[in-house]
Amino acid sequence: HRQMIASAHVVPGQLDASDLHAWSDLSAKMQKVPSLKAYGYAMQGDVAWVKGDTKAANEAYQTASAIRPLPVIRKKIEAVKVAKPRVH
Repeated sequence: HRQMIASAHVVPGQLDASDLHAWSDLSAKMQKVPSLKAYGYAMQGDVAWVKGDTKAANEAYQTASAIRPLPVIRKKIEAVKVAKPRVH
């Protein structure tokens, strides 16, 4: 059982790298539920960002924004655009 706390922070630093598979799996499940679809894509973007894949993060955030344009998603899109991609 995990407790999830919503956050308005732009950088998804609260994701634990050891749980990225679980976060990715949860985001895929959320994308299948119409009312949670945008949040699932936002979470997918957070996972990609933590992995250093800013291109995939931006794409996921853009998809989330197209479904439900939330202010926090717009901030994440702007932040990921200026973020330096990490080398894997």
